[in-house]
Amino acid sequence: MTLLEAQLAALKKTPHGNNLFINLPITVMTEPASFQRLINLKNTPLNIEIVDLSAFLAFSAAQKQRVIQNLSKLREQGHSIWLDDIDETVIQPFLFCRLPLNGIKIDKGAFWRLRATPALRQLVSRCFQLAGSVLIEGIETERDRTWALQAGADLGQGYYWPQSISQPRKTDAPFIILVTEDHFLRTGFLNGQFPLSSCCDYISLDDALGAQAQWPSARLVVDVESRSTGLIDQLDQLRRHSLYPPFLTPWLLVRADNYDTRLFCKAAGPFHVLERQMNAAGLQHSLMDARPPQGSDKDWFSRNEWPILQELARGKTLRQIALLQNRPYSRIIYRLSCILLKLGLSHRQELLHLLNNLSDCTF
Repeated sequence: MTLLEAQLAALKKTPHGNNLFINLPITVMTEPASFQRLINLKNTPLNIEIVDLSAFLAFSAAQKQRVIQNLSKLREQGHSIWLDDIDETVIQPFLFCRLPLNGIKIDKGAFWRLRATPALRQLVSRCFQLAGSVLIEGIETERDRTWALQAGADLGQGYYWPQSISQPRKTDAPFIILVTEDHFLRTGFLNGQFPLSSCCDYISLDDALGAQAQWPSARLVVDVESRSTGLIDQLDQLRRHSLYPPFLTPWLLVRADNYDTRLFCKAAGPFHVLERQMNAAGLQHSLMDARPPQGSDKDWFSRNEWPILQELARGKTLRQIALLQNRPYSRIIYRLSCILLKLGLSHRQELLHLLNNLSDCTF
């Protein structure tokens, strides 16, 4: 007896009204006889988990179109469609072939492998590009639960919890969470074309970060040219949310002619840095790109280098910084050389000039 036949037989014996899940290979969507048996079921709406996803990638264009049409028919009947056993590799091809989905289930193996890394949040974010709900399997401890919530998932399963756990999350998630004090920029987003017009705007980065917790799939876009706080203070707040949980990846808008700010932002952390004057099509393309920012940990200011930059921006000398941090002066000089290398600068005076220019950029 096939998997489909066994599950259909079990469904006939199941009382109506239950929240039922069934696993189906995606090939069922291309087999007219099997699909007809499924569509003719007189049962309560089902949660249909699609498995054997690798087969979809080998389908012809006509077969893929048939899958999309049949999944749409199932949704029209009230069934929920989920992709099962998703990991960071499996998700990639589906970003470019949109299926009518209700949810994504992240495989427990992927969760256990990625749970203590920024890659988990990146995977959850990509899943939200495809569906309105993301469930993480394999939650076995309170720490696992915390990791799943910090990554932005709104559902979880595992031995830790006897039933699925949910985190309250608004379902009408915007495409963009915008931080700006520029009325004209805000108006341009809100009155533009979809999806850029699907935008919630905030003046305060604190408020935007609160919204990001509610809408983890939204892109956090920060206009660093329009702000009431210093650039380094703003970047410090973003670093704390990007290099540590919840591992956000914001997009920073910087004027094309503001070379110093662009240079500093790219070295400050895992941020996408975009030209503020970019046209709508280019901006949408950049925001839809699921790839992480260019660079790696070694290209960004370390936790030992960043405090030195903060103190230099406040006017402290290197010897004063050594005393404040209770470190040998030689270590401060070494860290300074690392900072200069990451910024592509040759001399200490160039760095002080850059920091002075950045401090003049506040409104």
